[in-house]
Amino acid sequence: GTYTFRYTVSATSCPDAFTEVMVTVEEPLAATVTGSSSVCNNSDNGNDPILNFNDLITAGNITGTWLDTDDSGVDLADLANVSFDGVVPNTYTFTYTTPANGDCPGEVYTTSILVEDCLCPLIMMNEDYMGCQGDNYEVIVNSVAYNEANPTGMETLVSTVTGCDSIVNINLVFNVGPIPSSSIISPDCFGDTNGAIIIDSIIGGVEPFAYSIDNSPLEIISSFPILISSLDPNNYTIRIQDSEGCETESLTNISAPIQNEVSLGPDTTIILGDVIELEALFNFIPDSISWTSTLGDGCVSCITQEISPTSTSTYMVYAEDSAGCGTTAEVTVTVLDSDDFNIPNAFSPNNDGLNETWVIPGITQHPNNQLVVVNRWGNIVFEANNYQNDWDGTSKNNKPLTEGTYYYNLKLDLGEGEVYQGSITIIR
Repeated sequence: GTYTFRYTVSATSCPDAFTEVMVTVEEPLAATVTGSSSVCNNSDNGNDPILNFNDLITAGNITGTWLDTDDSGVDLADLANVSFDGVVPNTYTFTYTTPANGDCPGEVYTTSILVEDCLCPLIMMNEDYMGCQGDNYEVIVNSVAYNEANPTGMETLVSTVTGCDSIVNINLVFNVGPIPSSSIISPDCFGDTNGAIIIDSIIGGVEPFAYSIDNSPLEIISSFPILISSLDPNNYTIRIQDSEGCETESLTNISAPIQNEVSLGPDTTIILGDVIELEALFNFIPDSISWTSTLGDGCVSCITQEISPTSTSTYMVYAEDSAGCGTTAEVTVTVLDSDDFNIPNAFSPNNDGLNETWVIPGITQHPNNQLVVVNRWGNIVFEANNYQNDWDGTSKNNKPLTEGTYYYNLKLDLGEGEVYQGSITIIR
């Protein structure tokens, strides 16, 4: 392009003076020249010794000049018909220079022309292969390894007997293996076997396709989607094979739903006439709840139930989530007659793991109980409100009591609750 430059002289009392210069920037003329070519040096047996130099310029400026750099002796007057008839076989360099553009000199390019006697018959051989990616196929030509990383090329084999060349074209094709696009359906509920794998489509490969699950026999795919049903939660291997024998394997997991659980707590013991509350604890949000009919007029759809059984009974609750997945739990409530309220009269806190604390069956159903234990002189050695079967034979200051007999007073409930008195022996 053309650019203007201004030089200015500043004056104190006079106007500034300036001068301008216009500069034109030229670009060298460029061309694209073929790097190498070949030609025969005779017209025997149909050989053609003529080479069109204009064809050697594939792009850019074509009005430049050619120079026979290595003095092959050819006439460059008619660039479309340069004859190499009689030229000694060899490789010659020719130079092409584009015209100058303004003050810019021309660009210089070189090309190599192989002049052959063409007396040998041209032997063309092809090394073709079609396989699959990852099949490790490899062929060695002229000590050059051709494989998936280097699949194509051309090699010249020279015979030491005749001096003639053989051209080997190598073309190895490694097809992309078929890759399945799949989705899964997990079982509805824990323990169900109605999971499924859906093969929606296959990317790559050559139709028709066949599939296999976990090494089962291959089955031809006639249409999509493919539904493989009645599957357990597990890992599955999907194998896809195309018509060229290319195979791929992919691992798919069908996960199991969370197992719904409900608990009514451990079995328990009560005294006849006691009222206790059963509470159902869930690890999921129940959509429906149903208790056994032994609750009489109780709320069969509630989370909690107040019961006062007259005899030992087992209660069961059944619950389902919104997907219809159900689970059950049960608890047995043992009912003791007040006359049968059996308080053990001994225990052995001797660190052998047996009878280490004084356990009174059913006491935990009476959270308002009051327990006092005294020695033979009437001194209180242990007392507790809401006794939890945890006395290990230590005194109020947490020192082990000596072996012997002690006396207790147990009131089950505040107010008019029943009172039990008796002896308890510590054995060490």
